[in-house]
Amino acid sequence: MSDEASSAWRQIRDEGIGDGKLEVPTLPAEVDSGFGPVMFATGERGEPRLLVPLGPGKRDFEIEPGLNLKVIPMVYHLNGRRTLFLDITATDTRLEKVFAELVGEILARLENGVAPETAVFSTIADFRDLLKEDLLSGVSKEKILGLLGELYVFTQTAGCTAGDIGAWSGPRGQRHDFRRGNLALEVKTSGRSDATQVGIHGIDQLTAPEGGELYLAHIKFEESAGGAISLAGLYHAVLANGVQKAEIDTTLELCGCRDVHAQEWNESQWALEGVDFYRVEGSFPRLSADAFADPDSLSGVRDITYKIDLSMAGDWRLSLTEADSVLARL
Repeated sequence: MSDEASSAWRQIRDEGIGDGKLEVPTLPAEVDSGFGPVMFATGERGEPRLLVPLGPGKRDFEIEPGLNLKVIPMVYHLNGRRTLFLDITATDTRLEKVFAELVGEILARLENGVAPETAVFSTIADFRDLLKEDLLSGVSKEKILGLLGELYVFTQTAGCTAGDIGAWSGPRGQRHDFRRGNLALEVKTSGRSDATQVGIHGIDQLTAPEGGELYLAHIKFEESAGGAISLAGLYHAVLANGVQKAEIDTTLELCGCRDVHAQEWNESQWALEGVDFYRVEGSFPRLSADAFADPDSLSGVRDITYKIDLSMAGDWRLSLTEADSVLARL
């Protein structure tokens, strides 16, 4: 039943509509509380909600602080009649997986004939520790920025315009973030407009494909209240270009993002401060196997991480026209 809840919340977020039975977008569960069908809904920021119809009477209850839940009685019109619902909302979307399990258990108890309020509050009591804030594991800002940069670059490629996600190869374990034929692009993202240093992972990350070309894109964002860029916003821009939802969802999941609307991935808004492209060739600042007198000396070395300073790479920087040409080929 938790899968039913997760699917319903995704559908409401993606379509912005429900079945039209209530004043807010909802979809019905397969379970009835005895006073009407239980409904799935979402909040203003996409928070997952469950609406459980109740019988008549005044309600007075409290929720333990720190459980990241909001539980309030709400009246909606159902089939032309005023109906009292218990409105349960996960106030932190990072808890959606746990909340879906909680909802599944509430529905199971209702299906077994447990009274609505008893089903809700007994389940919350059983899940109390899982709903505590200190058990949340957030996503690092570095990981968010990395995915944000790659998704932004994808929105600028010809492939995105054509609804083709195939060139975004990094999430599928390929050496470079983008690859089409013998053309490869590596993306590095910084969270400051004045950043010049980027981290390189592996001896081959700045090595071009055999007989091909390699470029490096440096995307600079800065955190900004009301900024125009967010992960969820870029996601919807990709969908608007015709990319299949299943394909972009699978790619994001490979990047560790199971819910692009989750608060943990969208806590900040960002402003785009700069985009620089570089041709990686010749004496571009980097390490490669050729830089070692004896390449065999790298045998057995499993991980090399280093930084390069792009302020020293001005000779390899592309013009806007050249950068657009690279994106048009991906």
